Amino acid sequence: MPRFTVNELSQYPPCPLRIIFAPPNDPDAGTVPDILALYRLYSLPGAFVSESLRDVAISFGTTNVDEGPRYTWFHFLYKSLPITDMNGVKRIKNQIQARRKGDQPEDFGWVHSAYCLIENGSSEVTLIIFNSEPLLYERFRTISEHTPYEETMKDPYCLLNVVFEILYERIDMLTWTIANVFTQEEMKILHMARDPELNGGDVDLPEIHMIQRHQIYLREAIESITVTLDATIDHQQRLNEGSTSISPSHNATQAGLRYRKVLIKSTDLRLRSMGKRTQNTINMAFNLVTQADSRVIKEDSGSMKKTAILTMIFLSCTAVAYTIKNGERPRKTNEKGFMGSDAQVEAFSEASFKFIDDKYK
Repeated sequence: MPRFTVNELSQYPPCPLRIIFAPPNDPDAGTVPDILALYRLYSLPGAFVSESLRDVAISFGTTNVDEGPRYTWFHFLYKSLPITDMNGVKRIKNQIQARRKGDQPEDFGWVHSAYCLIENGSSEVTLIIFNSEPLLYERFRTISEHTPYEETMKDPYCLLNVVFEILYERIDMLTWTIANVFTQEEMKILHMARDPELNGGDVDLPEIHMIQRHQIYLREAIESITVTLDATIDHQQRLNEGSTSISPSHNATQAGLRYRKVLIKSTDLRLRSMGKRTQNTINMAFNLVTQADSRVIKEDSGSMKKTAILTMIFLSCTAVAYTIKNGERPRKTNEKGFMGSDAQVEAFSEASFKFIDDKYK
């Protein structure tokens, strides 16, 4: 990919179609001057800049002016999914453990990209992409090699159709990745449920929590891209209201956008189904842990019962042995007529002997 500074870009003569891949629009100290210069060069709307600073999850904006360029923009935000492979088992990285090991913090961050389409009449179209997906550059390069730019100029929104295609592929890939991780945990818990001898304490509840957490993040991304896609379809339709003839390029773009919407809906249904399965798995995991705890309590209860029986047996034997050792003694009472401690023991011994005599005579 050729690299240019904004100053070099401003010196190029105007061209009908230009696609600019810019760095993330939440710049660091090294990219602030170029980002600001790019904002000024193309006079990007203040709302677009404000949304970039706020990392909005859902955004679609346009400027409808009679004179000057027309801007159409949106933002996209999703959570990265760090995966680690442990002896052939894929797991979601634990952020706390990863920090202790010195892993890169961006593995656990959010990925924010922004797209701004600038139409200067019908003679000049510019698409600025901030923090692009790597596959998007390859896709546009392939299109430029096989499709004349005049076809793109007939309906510039076909560029956004390509963007939505790549964003869908990213979301779908993340969904399949987390589905594979979840399936491993689901099968492990089902195996525990079939074998009562397995210890329910081996259930990895933090891993299941991380899976459900990233499912929620993906649902947010899917809902946001669906809203943005609907807004794009409606906006393109409004642009052609009142037109006596609609170009085939417009119809092709509309069909492509609606097709992306159906694919995203398919991924959303798969993610919803996975969410229900995850909840069922969590319930089963808690039941397994509860059963394991119940078995431990039952074993402890049996041990206490045995201890109580042994105590009763040996206590009686001790009393009998004490009586036999000391023999018969006359009863002694205190001044109030009550037997003292020795008298109590002797009385208990006599009662024990009497019980034994009556029982076995």
